Formats: sequence, C-alpha cells, structure tokens
Amino acid sequence: MKHILLLVTAVGLLGVPALVPAGPKEEVASTTQAWIDAMNSHDPERAVALYDPEAVLWGTRSPTLRDKPATVRDYFNILRTVDPSYKVVLGEQRIRVYGGMAINSGTYTFSEVRDGQPTSRPARFSFVYRQRDGRWLTWITTRPLRLTPSARWQNRRETMPSDCYACRLIEGAEPLPGERICATACWVVEHCTGPLGVGTLIVKPFRHCRYIGDLTQAEAQELGPLLQRVSQVVQDLTQADQVYVCLWSHAGWKPAHIHFVVQPAWNSWREVYASPGPGVQTAMFQAGSAPPRSEVEAFCHQARTRLEPAPRAATII
Repeated sequence: MKHILLLVTAVGLLGVPALVPAGPKEEVASTTQAWIDAMNSHDPERAVALYDPEAVLWGTRSPTLRDKPATVRDYFNILRTVDPSYKVVLGEQRIRVYGGMAINSGTYTFSEVRDGQPTSRPARFSFVYRQRDGRWLTWITTRPLRLTPSARWQNRRETMPSDCYACRLIEGAEPLPGERICATACWVVEHCTGPLGVGTLIVKPFRHCRYIGDLTQAEAQELGPLLQRVSQVVQDLTQADQVYVCLWSHAGWKPAHIHFVVQPAWNSWREVYASPGPGVQTAMFQAGSAPPRSEVEAFCHQARTRLEPAPRAATII
C-alpha cells in the first residue's frame, strides 16, 4: 500500500505543471494594462497611482511637459469630463527589460461618441518603467497622436469635426505664443493669437463644445470662478479701466468651439476707436495687427505665476 501511495504521488507531481512566477515582462504588461483599465474607469486617481513620484509625462492632449505629481494629476483630471463612451483598447506592444528599467512601445486606440457619431483615434505610445519597492511604475510617458500622414488627417477630422483651430491649439498642433498659461480639469487658459492686443486671454473648454447650453455640470461649475480669477489677473497686470469678457464663437455664421475673450480696455482708446466694446474688437480685427511675440510671452509668464496652480471647484460626475 505504501508503494502504491508513493507511485500515485509521483504521478500527480509529474502531471500537474508547477506555478511559474510572472517574469518582469509579464509584470510590465500587467502595469500597462492597469493604465488602460484606469483610463477606461475615467478615474484620474487610478491613473496617477501608476506613476513614479519623479515621473515625466508628455500627454497627447497637452503641449506641456509635466514632471511633478501635481501636474501629472492636473493632466489626468481631464478624465472627469470625458463622455461615458470614452475608452482605450490596447493593441500590439513590445516590452524590453533592462534590470530595474523597462520600456514598452506599442499602439492603442481611443474611441468615443461625439455629436452622436462614433469616432476612433489610433495612436502609438512609449512608456518607460522604473522598479520601485517591488512595483513597476511609469517613469516617462510620451504618447504622440499621429501614426502616419494619412492617419493624421483622419484623426483630425474625427476628433475635431469642424477642423477646429481651438482644439489644435490645445493639442499643440498649432504654434501658441506664450504657451498654455494654466488649466483646470475642464478649461484651459491661453493668450489670444489674434490681433486683440497684449494681455487678451482666451478661456475655453478642453472638450470640443459649441454651445454654452451643452456644457456639462462640471464644466459649468468651474467656469464662473475661473473667469473671475482670469479677469482679476488681467486687470491687475494691465491696470485696465475695464476688462471685457465676451463670447461670440460664431465666425462665418457657423457655431464654433466656444471661447471667452478676456480683454483689457482703457479709456484712452476713445482717441483711437469710435466706440468701445464690440466696436473696438471689430476695428482691431480689421487692422489685423498681431502683438509682438516677446511681449505676449512676457505677459503669459506673469499671468502663469498668478494663475497656476488654479484652485478647483468640486467636480460632480
């Protein structure tokens, strides 16, 4: 009986494969999938938790290089505002491990429903991971949006249905003097690229939105406090007699990406312009004189120091 028991035990040991612990490549793949899952959960904290405290992020939606936990979190707060249909699907990936460092390069596809139409954006990524306290954490992220020249234009049409200049500025596809000044979870502040003078700022939503009535509750909740702060900073820096806050977004009689113009104005302009307000702006556009880039950059630097980091209102999802 003893010999039979030993034989059964030996057969059992040979017939059951031993559990092999996951290797570094499998662990890195799991961390990448965790990032995908965090994006699909629309929870910025889940995404931020996957980043090393010294991580560097250059995101698809931002021309700004982020190298501090607070700025990384600021970037992922955009997840609070995405459409419920927004999701990411992981494609092919190539993982290389070099001791305590690893690189994963591959593709993924973003998709969502915009204006009732399904859209998709294939993109490529490169994640650099660093092993810290037994965990693989994202250390450097670069995620260029464009795959090929043809995909570039296809993606642009899908993500910006009206070939939106405001969206292209947000994504860094167009030159922006002074660069981004600040951002909240839902809104971005930039200097005006048109001929409205130094100190004229633009406040617009990250999301391509053409009507105030279509703002989400989170976007509407942030808007008032942000406009107040931006207007105050413009007035403090320029000592203007008045600060105009207006929204037209109706060029060529077509609704466009909404954007508030926050413009300093002085009573001395009465010597130059026939009437204040819209009359001033009409005359400036007719003249078409863009302000000096160096002056715009200097103003943006001053405004940035006062506006960022901007306090956030509670976000309701």
